[in-house]
Amino acid sequence: NILMLEERDHTSTERLMLIDFEYSSYNYRGFDFGNHFCEWMYDYTYNKWPFYKVTPENYPTREQQVSQIMAPYDEDYSSR
Repeated sequence: NILMLEERDHTSTERLMLIDFEYSSYNYRGFDFGNHFCEWMYDYTYNKWPFYKVTPENYPTREQQVSQIMAPYDEDYSSR
């Protein structure tokens, strides 16, 4: 998931591009929302095997889900 850019005039800090290929193809409508909410349960800073910890209690409530989904629309309409 690492791309090294060549044949361009980049500084050394601009030559490396990280790509998340798992999400680079077509996914069904709502997939990103579902994945986003599932990620709320995971702690990837856990320092014991398997180096992540799942806490199902951290899954967002219905109210939190709706708030997250509607946030871009609320922001868009509030600026008018």
